Amino acid sequence: MKEANPSGRKSNFNYQMCLLSLIGICFVLLGHLRNDLVSPGTFDGWFPYYSFHMPLFLFISGYFFRTPSEKGFFLPFGRFLWKKFRSLMIPYYLINGAFILFGMWMGTFGFTYYSYTIPEFLAMPWIYCQPIVLSIPTWFLAGLFISEVMYYVLRKTIGALIRKSLAADLVLLVLIGILCIASCYLRSSYPLSEPAIVYLRSVVMLFFLHLGSLYRNYLEQRDTLSNLPYFVIVFGVQLLLILFTRNSPLSPGLFNLYGFGRTGFLYYTAGIAGIALWLRIARLLALIPSRSRLVLFTGNHTKYIMAFHLFGYFLLNLLFFALRSRHLLLSLTRGFDRKEFLASPIYYNLTGSNPRLILLYFFAGMGISLLISLLISLLTGRLTRFVAGCLARRTSRPH
Repeated sequence: MKEANPSGRKSNFNYQMCLLSLIGICFVLLGHLRNDLVSPGTFDGWFPYYSFHMPLFLFISGYFFRTPSEKGFFLPFGRFLWKKFRSLMIPYYLINGAFILFGMWMGTFGFTYYSYTIPEFLAMPWIYCQPIVLSIPTWFLAGLFISEVMYYVLRKTIGALIRKSLAADLVLLVLIGILCIASCYLRSSYPLSEPAIVYLRSVVMLFFLHLGSLYRNYLEQRDTLSNLPYFVIVFGVQLLLILFTRNSPLSPGLFNLYGFGRTGFLYYTAGIAGIALWLRIARLLALIPSRSRLVLFTGNHTKYIMAFHLFGYFLLNLLFFALRSRHLLLSLTRGFDRKEFLASPIYYNLTGSNPRLILLYFFAGMGISLLISLLISLLTGRLTRFVAGCLARRTSRPH
């Protein structure tokens, strides 16, 4: 879905995918407060939250995935590797490094924190399933980087062997399916080390990356079914899935399916159904004529919202901590457990005892994340202009 800009040229910007990304990140923020908060948005648990929220982001990443068009393997691969490392891993290291330093500083005030040596910090995304700091959700950046590198190698290899694009993509789909099933079997059948799980997790992610690519290249232009039969089919498929998986992790109201286990293949089925549901809802929302700048900015900065929203919750808790210590706003902070907050500052929140605070937490997480995203955008924009100016002055000097 390309839009024309005022100059008459076509733009690669896709408002539907921007809205889909915004929907996904709202689920993440609410899910990290309380799982039951996402129940209305999942149609009272018909579409289990953990069965589609990460596949949704992988689908979007696959939709925009591009392999370099240059011939050969090593030079294009090097450029691809640097591009992905710059956009995913450099933010991962900077964010986690900043939060580790922040956690060490907060430790002087009695908070529990985890310290790392420099080698442990550098090895963290490659051997640990998640960083144990305020930026726990950044595990997704490292997992996506590993998965996209795997995906590039597989695409290039299959593409070199099979010249026809459709045939190559179908063979790649079968190969990825075999790898995903093998990963689920290994995870459920053998006691594996944490580093092994890190890479198996990225293999599991491959399916939804490829699904996004297949949708853009072959299915999007054929996705013309009217809304009523479309939703009837999606809900019908999900109903069959619920009936078939009764008393299993995919039953409504349970949120502990991560793509591993003996029913791993059902994870992909449920993920497809959840993606199909919200993909069409995002398309309907994209028909609204107005374009909110806040929606555009939020949808395009979900990487940083995912990284910083827990920090927003933490800052709100810190405010409650200070108010409770000074016996202010006792009704608002009733139920605040200082010891529990000090021992577990990451996921602690008051929404369980005071549902009225749900929106306050949500806007704290979203607001702090957007503010940091804006600062990062301004700083990187200025840095880019500065470097470009230096290069321009250097090339303009007479030799």
